[in-house]
Amino acid sequence: MATTIITKNGSGAPTADDLSVGELAVDLTNKRLYSKNSSSEVIELGVNAAADTTFGDNVKAIFGDGSDLQIYHDGTSNILAGNIVIDGSDASASIASPAALNLKAGDANNEYSTLRLATSADGSLAMIGAKATTTGAYPNSVGQLEFAVQNGASTNTVLTATSTGIDVTGIVTADSVGIGCTPANSLEIQHSTVGTGNGSNNTLALRYNGTTLYGQHYMDANGLYHILADNSGAAGGNMQLDADTTIRFATGSTPTERMRIDSSGNVGIGTASPRSQLDVSDNDSTNGTKVIVDVNSTDVSATNNASFSLYELGTEYGRLQRARDGTGAVKLTALSTQHLVLETLGAGNLYFRTNDTEAMRIDSSGNVGLNGNTNPTGKLHIGSGSGASVSGSADDLVLDQSGNAGLTISTGASAVASIFFADPGSVSAGYVQYTHSNDALAFATQATEAMRIDSSGNLLVGTTSQFGATGTTIRADGLIFADRDQDSPLILNRTTSDGDIAVFQKDGTSVGSIGAANGNLYLGQGDTTIMFSASADAVLPKGTDGADRDNAIDLGQATVNRFNDAFITNGVTTGSDGNDKQDIETLSDAEQRVAVACKGLLRKWRWKDAVEAKGDEARTHFGIIAQDLQAAFEAEGLDAGRYAMFMSNTWTDEETGEERTRLGVRYHELLAFIIAAI
Repeated sequence: MATTIITKNGSGAPTADDLSVGELAVDLTNKRLYSKNSSSEVIELGVNAAADTTFGDNVKAIFGDGSDLQIYHDGTSNILAGNIVIDGSDASASIASPAALNLKAGDANNEYSTLRLATSADGSLAMIGAKATTTGAYPNSVGQLEFAVQNGASTNTVLTATSTGIDVTGIVTADSVGIGCTPANSLEIQHSTVGTGNGSNNTLALRYNGTTLYGQHYMDANGLYHILADNSGAAGGNMQLDADTTIRFATGSTPTERMRIDSSGNVGIGTASPRSQLDVSDNDSTNGTKVIVDVNSTDVSATNNASFSLYELGTEYGRLQRARDGTGAVKLTALSTQHLVLETLGAGNLYFRTNDTEAMRIDSSGNVGLNGNTNPTGKLHIGSGSGASVSGSADDLVLDQSGNAGLTISTGASAVASIFFADPGSVSAGYVQYTHSNDALAFATQATEAMRIDSSGNLLVGTTSQFGATGTTIRADGLIFADRDQDSPLILNRTTSDGDIAVFQKDGTSVGSIGAANGNLYLGQGDTTIMFSASADAVLPKGTDGADRDNAIDLGQATVNRFNDAFITNGVTTGSDGNDKQDIETLSDAEQRVAVACKGLLRKWRWKDAVEAKGDEARTHFGIIAQDLQAAFEAEGLDAGRYAMFMSNTWTDEETGEERTRLGVRYHELLAFIIAAI
């Protein structure tokens, strides 16, 4: 499983409820280190050289492979147990001479061998002897040795040696102590047997109650110095010190290395070759390698969070932390004015994932892919649904979806949303700008508005209002208005071939056109057009696309589409070429009689609509009445409709639905007809 080290801190010693088995707790106030063993006991680890080491009642300091020496306080007495007992409570001892220290073998009632150091009242050495009983004289030969000092009128035994151990009352002071050797240092312990960590052959062992082994110090066959912590006699944590200045930490009944500090000061957890100040490694294929920073506190605040900080020369510059400010965010922060750099070395990509799904990547070329794009071909490529290629001249922002795609700029209700186009000379050489206050969309070039679409959907070019002094208005209802100062507001150009330039339709059907033919303009519908010829100084009847169409088009109609007046400088020329005529004859007698009769049928009159419009100002006209002309022909048995001078047209009135007939006369033929009879 993954190697996990959990460390907590606080003030004062922790309770059993504060820790889980194997967790470490640091008392920052008293500078002490504690842990919790499998028996749910809180134990202090190591010795604090800067302060006293405290043991509770009946908690022993055990020395020797066989727990030969035990130092403890049983609640009443200070005791050296095992082969030596130091008992400062021997108040029943009878001291014949002033003394302060008894060394004895046995108990308070049976002293078999005593060495007594007696002093005078000022504390100088007075006596050494043996004592047979608590009331015996000094010295005797039972084998008990006591050391005592005089304290005023009383003699106090401070050390008693017997066959079973040494009993000391008070404090022992020495320049150096050697166990199994002659010390060259303040304390030296020598053991000639290689230790195995099995509870014996230790240079130093710590026991509780003389039976339970809790600590072992020994040198193994490989020259490694071990500090082994046992749990009720079963092997637990193991710290190994190597001759190459490597410190190893191991756990288990068969110690397995978990952590080391090498000669360079690098710390390795799960690795024997740490590559940096802290190297954490594990081959657990299930859980992987984890480093846990846990804030084990219910106090939720912005500052009480789990964090990993980066310092340089005592100043914090960066931080990775789990925010406890209500957001629950994990933050990677560069402090002060520092930069934050996420970097891949080589051609690797940079990935960002949310909800266990890739949300964004930056590839090795610097392109950014969003919304599932794993192969961005644009500088910022959002989506990847269409599969379309991207133009290199427009690849800065790519919106790529298999369905609809769009771009939204959202602002406040009265704000302005803009897209600006800049160059080295201008920050707003061109722009597209939407003003929410009047719902107008403006387009600008050369930093000046050139066109807009107003809130009604009208397109305004060169102006900001409809029908401006200059500019063009294309309204949403289809109206187009163009205004240009001192020049043409509309130019239509057709290249290469003759034909229509502008086509006019009604309900999708063409009703007319304006076009060009042979350098001239024509207008009309279908095969009925009129051409304006500058070269001929003439208005010409033409056919489709301005083609020639002779003697086929009327000017006006006899029904309801008559012209009022024709203002002509010279006469009207009509066709009279004999080559175009047939059935050429002189007038018959009946026709001549009609002609003579017509001479007498000339009348004057006024038009009804003219009188209605002008009243008495309506002018008087002269001519023949068409009905009279028709009657003259009928009087001679002739049909007036057979003669072109007489016109009769019948149509249905579109307003009333009534059938109407209007008669007319061609005066140039009538005059020729009358003249023929003179």
